[in-house]
Amino acid sequence: MNILNTNGNTPLLLLLVAIAILYIRGRNRFKRRGLGGLPHFSNFGSNIIITCFEWILKWAAYLTIVGVIIYYLIQK
Repeated sequence: MNILNTNGNTPLLLLLVAIAILYIRGRNRFKRRGLGGLPHFSNFGSNIIITCFEWILKWAAYLTIVGVIIYYLIQK
């Protein structure tokens, strides 16, 4: 029983989700920038929490993309 390849589209779906996460993260970071180019947060706590959460999402998306590429390289 192969969980990752139930109908052949799962790795492609994972790749699209990872790219969407990176796009949304980048868009939100861009919208937070002020005139001087620095991010603006309402308080220090939200700065730390949001930054750490975005960092975790970024690396999870990168690892997903690398995993999908390796999966397709192994399949060929």
